[in-house]
Amino acid sequence: MSNDNWMQLVFKGDRTNEQAKGFRALYRFVRHFGITNGLPLSTEQCTIEMRSGVNSNGTIMAPNFPGLYPRTSTCNYLFYGKPGEVVRISFLYFDVEGVYPCSDDTQSDYVEFSNFRIRDRKFQRYCGRNKPTEVISDGVFFRLTFQTNDVYDATGFEAYYQFRTPHDPMMPDQRDRSQAAIPEFLPCLVLTSLVGWLLRSALN
Repeated sequence: MSNDNWMQLVFKGDRTNEQAKGFRALYRFVRHFGITNGLPLSTEQCTIEMRSGVNSNGTIMAPNFPGLYPRTSTCNYLFYGKPGEVVRISFLYFDVEGVYPCSDDTQSDYVEFSNFRIRDRKFQRYCGRNKPTEVISDGVFFRLTFQTNDVYDATGFEAYYQFRTPHDPMMPDQRDRSQAAIPEFLPCLVLTSLVGWLLRSALN
């Protein structure tokens, strides 16, 4: 896939193999790098919106996934929840060319998250094949940016997103808190039962 509105294909032949028949290929012109999930913004080349009022969940992918993504490109995936919602993103596949810490001086492609339109220092950059753990926004807006350079390429990523309220029992933080409360409660219950049994045994 090209990273702009043109591409050049060069075919060069010689007489070393006269049995070769060449090739046949299909081509297709696409917009927004062929990304069809979400609502593409016509004013920008690769900016896709996911709105909770349209779809409460779905998948997002790197351009040309599962093929090689285009070089020297920037794609922004913007998430807009309803009032009181957050978005949860889980990666199903992750292969982004680069080495940690995925900084500009390492010539790495990367995925970056932000609760704002600008960079959010709360989140690190991600590259390589070490996919991010589950990512949850702080509020109704969230941005995922996929940045590539002109050095190498890979196959990108596929992720599942879901808009939820922070108090949803399926949210990880709620689930973790409920599980963490069990070990604090059970020892008290067991100790109380044991003391009661000892007292009854002594009286009898």
